[in-house]
Amino acid sequence: MSHDEGYYALQARWIVETGDWVTPRWWQEPLYDRTIGVQWLIAASYKLFGFCTTAVRLPALLSGLATLWLTFAIGDRLLPRPQALLAAGILLVTPLWFQYAQLATQDMPLLAVELLSIWALLQAVSGDRRANLWGFVAGLGVGLGFLIKGFMIGVPLLAIAPWFFWYAPKLLRNRGLWLGLIVGWIPVGIWLWGSQQRWGDLAIAQLFDKFFFLASEDLYSQPWTFYLWNLPLNAFPWPLFGLIGWVRLWLRPERDRDLQRHYQWLLGVYPLLLLLILSSFRTRTPYYALQLLPWVALLAAMSLSWLATSLKPSSGFSLSARQPTHRWTAMLSWTFGGLGLVLVLAAIALLSGQISALADPSLRPYGWVAIALGLGWLTLPIVYSQRQQLRKASLLWCCGWLLGPWLGLATVSHWHLLSDRSPVTRYALQQPAVQALLREAPVNFWAIDPVDGTTHQQWIQLALNSPRLGQRLQTITDRPAGDRVWVAPAQVPALPDNWQHRASMQGWVLVEAVLAPAPQVAVPVEPGPPPRD
Repeated sequence: MSHDEGYYALQARWIVETGDWVTPRWWQEPLYDRTIGVQWLIAASYKLFGFCTTAVRLPALLSGLATLWLTFAIGDRLLPRPQALLAAGILLVTPLWFQYAQLATQDMPLLAVELLSIWALLQAVSGDRRANLWGFVAGLGVGLGFLIKGFMIGVPLLAIAPWFFWYAPKLLRNRGLWLGLIVGWIPVGIWLWGSQQRWGDLAIAQLFDKFFFLASEDLYSQPWTFYLWNLPLNAFPWPLFGLIGWVRLWLRPERDRDLQRHYQWLLGVYPLLLLLILSSFRTRTPYYALQLLPWVALLAAMSLSWLATSLKPSSGFSLSARQPTHRWTAMLSWTFGGLGLVLVLAAIALLSGQISALADPSLRPYGWVAIALGLGWLTLPIVYSQRQQLRKASLLWCCGWLLGPWLGLATVSHWHLLSDRSPVTRYALQQPAVQALLREAPVNFWAIDPVDGTTHQQWIQLALNSPRLGQRLQTITDRPAGDRVWVAPAQVPALPDNWQHRASMQGWVLVEAVLAPAPQVAVPVEPGPPPRD
């Protein structure tokens, strides 16, 4: 696991081991730098399936599946159903979404709650006889979103406000909405009240401190244009089509009959406000843009289905009264087909060893990824050139756009390039001799603040891979014989003589207390995994 998701995995493990479902911890100390919703989900998964990587990632995976269905459900309200299905398929093969559906972090559960609330609002505003029930679901999402990722829930609330007040003001009279707002904050209130009883005002103070730190410090600061290049890079090629769809949403001469004007504002204004709000916040990171991806997928589906109508209007996949010119469809088909050919040729050169600068064996899996992606996109010019002979050329053309990313991401999964985040650490700690040392007794940790970022990441990795986790020590004097401790690199020179060296990993040293100084006997640890072939 990566150290980011490992942080939540450790906090959930301490919840289960201590039985304290109120306090997010960093070892023995309370640490309220984030809310506790995801840790509760992981802890519940631990209870059901035990301490394993699958249990840690299960809440994110289920949330990812929910976002796929909700993207389709929202699209089914705003667009023709084929476009809604296409949008869900686009989201599935978006690299950034695919990555975070496999990471045990707050981001995918938060996205699922956001989409659930928006879908419920659409159900409530449509005049459904269960409008109060849908209003309750929508209101519930605000409190649950805060429990998952704190003040980040304010971003979609601000972005949805224009549509809510200008095009759905009758929702203000929805009793279920107000009841949901109240009920959704009850878990938050219980958690904060329990924290206040145990730690005083620490929870509120640290939550606000973290918010103001992210809003004012330069640690994670990027230029305001960060998302304008980072999102297209992490979601390629769908932001390109999303931009086409967004422009056409406002500039096309006729409107789709099924797309009502206030729905146009939801598709056009909501994602734009999301982008502006995220860009105005001083901390800018790639995973914040995850909230934009369903809307990028919906807009991209509109673009692809519109472009596909120029291939064969009689195919049954025609979704617009006015067809685009063949020029745009042809240009995109041949451009991405050419890109696919370049990827395949470059991958063949890489795998055959013809590029000496890329002779590193660890790069070989990326060659197979490039081949899979390139072969998928090579179908685009083939379908376009054969459009007169194919019965459903427009449908096949749209599927061709999904085929390349799907094959590429399937290859990524086969090589565990996203799920195996720290192969060097995993390989080193899975050696039988090291595993025996870690299982025989609880392992403590000696690391004195301040700890640099790299050491902190290694610390999380070592703790995650310790079957019997001890405590964090402020000093290792007067420890009983047989006590085992991972010592941070900065503290290794200060080791007393009565500690026997047992293993090493990236500067960290595993030592064992003995009654008298003893000769050092080190367990050899391989530097990394064997080359992937």
